[in-house]
Amino acid sequence: MEPITVCENVCRDFSWVVPVTEWLANVAIVLGIFLAWYQLGNWRREALAKKKQDVAEEIIAAINDFDSALKFVRSPWGSVPPDDYDGPAPFEWYERLERLHQRKDDFDKLRRSSVRAKALFGDDEIDRAIEDLFAVRQEVWAALSTLASREKRFQSEDSELRKFYLGLRHKVYGTYEEGDLLGQKQALALVKLETKLYPVLRIE
Repeated sequence: MEPITVCENVCRDFSWVVPVTEWLANVAIVLGIFLAWYQLGNWRREALAKKKQDVAEEIIAAINDFDSALKFVRSPWGSVPPDDYDGPAPFEWYERLERLHQRKDDFDKLRRSSVRAKALFGDDEIDRAIEDLFAVRQEVWAALSTLASREKRFQSEDSELRKFYLGLRHKVYGTYEEGDLLGQKQALALVKLETKLYPVLRIE
């Protein structure tokens, strides 16, 4: 039997170190990949939450501007027509058509925001509420356009026709009380959107 030197004995006792070290290195690599993947997931979730907050804030600002614009257009208060006014329509309606034009940027801003909302939230209730606001604006515009070109119909002997045109006047002038159907539709859409979007701002 050959004698075992001290060096050989030590080397034999620690022969397991190399494979264990390699195994630990592999574990460290796997763990590092997992942690990187987990951190990337966290970053993506945080980025998405921040983006949703930004879009929610943008939409809330846009719907309030939209609401203000519609109330401005539908306000029963108007200006006294200039003495030399000779516009294409009775001043009462012409002025409100001009108000619609003046606030066009507010309407366009919500339309742009609605595209981002649809892509980011994918929430049918948000989409429908925004479309309800645009539907109100469309009805007001249609009523104004009809009134501006058919003013004399108020003097028609046809009672049904007079009733129709009086109904158009009610669409144009907003009281935002119980009998104002367009005003109620507008207010309800605003409440729905705020109920949906404010929790996003608070990250609830």
